Amino acid sequence: MANILIEKFNNQLLEEQRIINIIDYVKEVNNLYYKIDISFIDEFINLVSKDECCIYHDKLQKYGILKIYNGTTNIKRLLIDQNLFQENIDFRVNNIVESAPSGGCTHKIEYYLHPRAFKICLIRSKNTKKYANYYLLLEECIKYFNDYQNKLKEKYIIIYKNRIDEQEKLLNVKDDKIDNLEKKIDMIIEKNNKLLEDNNKLLKYAEKSNNKLDEIYEELELTNEKLDTSDKTLNIVSKKLNIAVEDRVVSPKETNTIEYFIVMYNSNSDYQYYIIRGQKRYIKTKKDKLYRFEKIKQIVCVPNSTTLWNLMKEKLQNNIDYCGNKLNLINITQENFINKMETIYNERKNIII
Repeated sequence: MANILIEKFNNQLLEEQRIINIIDYVKEVNNLYYKIDISFIDEFINLVSKDECCIYHDKLQKYGILKIYNGTTNIKRLLIDQNLFQENIDFRVNNIVESAPSGGCTHKIEYYLHPRAFKICLIRSKNTKKYANYYLLLEECIKYFNDYQNKLKEKYIIIYKNRIDEQEKLLNVKDDKIDNLEKKIDMIIEKNNKLLEDNNKLLKYAEKSNNKLDEIYEELELTNEKLDTSDKTLNIVSKKLNIAVEDRVVSPKETNTIEYFIVMYNSNSDYQYYIIRGQKRYIKTKKDKLYRFEKIKQIVCVPNSTTLWNLMKEKLQNNIDYCGNKLNLINITQENFINKMETIYNERKNIII
């Protein structure tokens, strides 16, 4: 009957997945079926960790093992004659000498038992059987508690195995998704490589086109210089004919052919200023190459940007240090430099007849 109730109790623990220690297990199993007095179990459990002769002999009487009377003779008989205990191993003896009230002294013997020896006395006691039943209960509980632990482990193993199986399924699904993503990435990389190849071809074509435009610009600049000479002659004629100086340069119909004179600035460059001269299409290309520079002055519709630049180099030779179209200022502020440039540019109106 006991085993049926205990197995039922074990099944309940498994169903609830309840974690229980061995001491509480013993208490609950005892309340379930045996119902013996084990109120002393916590005290006995605490004695397990004490490896010394520390239990005073009066505990033998307290727990009903024997009655102490006429001194401690019957204690000595119990320990040595009946149980064959060894002094200083299973028990120790203290000889106490005390003063008597009437004078003289008395001798008293005290016994201190080792926890193991004390529990052997409990089990072998003829006066009470509850301690023997207690240790039988412990034995049965150890067996059934071990069964419970093994079944609990099996249950957890099954649960963990199922979880592992689920995780493996999820991993397989993720692996498939990863494979699909890798294929898509390969396709994207292939398309990007094709785009890079096409872009490189376009860049080479654009570079060739820019080179041709630069050649054309140089030819146009030479042509402009020739035309500038003719323009001076025409200006003199126009003055004589009382034509306004301001109108002597005809505005072009296409804005791309308008000439610019632009001053660029970069404080971090060896030469902080750069002069860009030319038509709008060339200007844009040149600006892109000077991406770290900023524009600080621009003159639009310059009749001849080359002549203006030559005049500036001539009249500002003590204020600028130039190399090609690059320059630095010497003993002159940026504001004064721009003002002088505008003055030189406006001198075109002073025509000598």
